[in-house]
Amino acid sequence: MKAVWAIYRANLREYARNPAVMAFTVVMPLLLAVFLSLIMGNQEFFTIDYYLPNMLGISLMWLGVFATAQPLVEQREQKIFRRMAVTPLSRQSMLWGQVLFRVSVGLFQAAVFLIAGRVGFGVRVQGSWLLLLGATVMGALVFVTLGYVLAGLARSQEAAPVIAQPVQMGMMFLSSTLLPAAMLPEGVRAVVRAIPLTYVADALRQTISRVPPMFPLWVDFAAMAGWIVLFFVLAVKSFRWE
Repeated sequence: MKAVWAIYRANLREYARNPAVMAFTVVMPLLLAVFLSLIMGNQEFFTIDYYLPNMLGISLMWLGVFATAQPLVEQREQKIFRRMAVTPLSRQSMLWGQVLFRVSVGLFQAAVFLIAGRVGFGVRVQGSWLLLLGATVMGALVFVTLGYVLAGLARSQEAAPVIAQPVQMGMMFLSSTLLPAAMLPEGVRAVVRAIPLTYVADALRQTISRVPPMFPLWVDFAAMAGWIVLFFVLAVKSFRWE
């Protein structure tokens, strides 16, 4: 446990020294939620209650795509993993420390969103706090495990954003986070159901705002669990320590 905590603290120090990552994964999605709710607010459906949970889902996605995949590729190229391999730390401790840290960052992101929504717009959590906690943790795990998959696919630091960018753009525009699925072209709606962010955002909307759901909440949780298992298996097969 001490080894896991040491890795956790090391990641926390690195995160604190890089405010740009915090700004990109927390501040930008929050500002986007406010911006979209303001310009679309003349339509009843497009309110802060709709966009705040959606942008929290995007924030969790960026935690995995940019704050997980890119740093892992950098650490691999800088031989940090190789140097740590000759220490008493096990790879399991390294992995648990990194994953636990990123899940806690996801919880921090959720707290910032909820506080900003409550103070700025009077948004109150309408559903179960326990279910909201579960949705946040599982959403973070979905995208952190995806981040490990992307890091395994990227052969270099330059390749990491080339792989990650289409993934995050596709999920943003095809997951009903910017526009409801009903407003997307009919041929695209089937794709919406195959995107992890769709289920993460739907679970967050139901637990925060009680916005009319796309799926029953149990379906969202089952889908998130399925994506976590799938990405974990792919990460084990693709991730390279050196």
